[in-house]
Amino acid sequence: MRKLVMKICSLLFIAVMPFSFALYTAEGERADDFEIYTEPSPGFSIPEYPGYEYPTAPQETAPPQETEPPQAPVNAVPTSTAEILALYNKLMNEAKAQRPGFKKYEFQEIPGGPEDRVVRQGSALVSPVLKAVSAYTKTESEAKKSPLIFDKGSDMNEFPLFNNPNGSLLTNLNAIKYASCAALANGNNLITIILHEELSPRATPPDSNTPLSNTGAIFNPPPESEIQKYLEQYSSVVKPEKYTDLFHNCTAELEYNPQTNQIVSLTQRTVTKVDGVGKVMGAAIDFTQNLYYTLRIYDLVY
Repeated sequence: MRKLVMKICSLLFIAVMPFSFALYTAEGERADDFEIYTEPSPGFSIPEYPGYEYPTAPQETAPPQETEPPQAPVNAVPTSTAEILALYNKLMNEAKAQRPGFKKYEFQEIPGGPEDRVVRQGSALVSPVLKAVSAYTKTESEAKKSPLIFDKGSDMNEFPLFNNPNGSLLTNLNAIKYASCAALANGNNLITIILHEELSPRATPPDSNTPLSNTGAIFNPPPESEIQKYLEQYSSVVKPEKYTDLFHNCTAELEYNPQTNQIVSLTQRTVTKVDGVGKVMGAAIDFTQNLYYTLRIYDLVY
């Protein structure tokens, strides 16, 4: 499924500029040919995730420094942002080490409404191609019908963080917009963490204990190096001039059993706001597009 996501990203770049890729050279530095476009899009506001009811107030104000979060007591319901993050990290990292069986599906959305898409130039090219790109995505109902199934003891490479022995590496409390832990009617607890927006976050490298971004410390932004491979063959027709990919309202919801401290389910949602200016086959384009991605992991068997 990650290859599908990267293909979608590549097609978006090829047709109407990129989604979260091609800003870095193979050595990890920003390519000199790219200029970061930081002006806000006129008339465009960042929407919340469709159908998701976001909390209206933060749990608490994060302290003005990066610090290693304290460990939450076993079976306790954490209340502070630091305690909630510590428990989230503990549960995710222990799951990686214990290698439970699990089911997983992913789906993407490329909405065309005015809150998610603004085409300022080149609408004759941008809109039809984005509509065509949507054919590569799966709806939630389609994804649910064919989940990937991983046996207990598998390598856990398809469990966040992808291709990494860690489940979560975030320690920067300032990166957290909202954090809560609530008791559910079924006896389980639900952790919710929402991050502040982040421009062009990089994925944590495989086998690394050092995240390259706050978003990449919990979520899985598409690796620029892999996307670049898809784009090189189209470099003669794609001429990017200005580009940003802003990750916002990235949300992790982790349900766990407080008696066993084992994960019951995990849902991760990311929203990427792409602003692009450039030329494709000589045609000028200038657009904004939100891309929604959801990862769902459930039926864990320890």
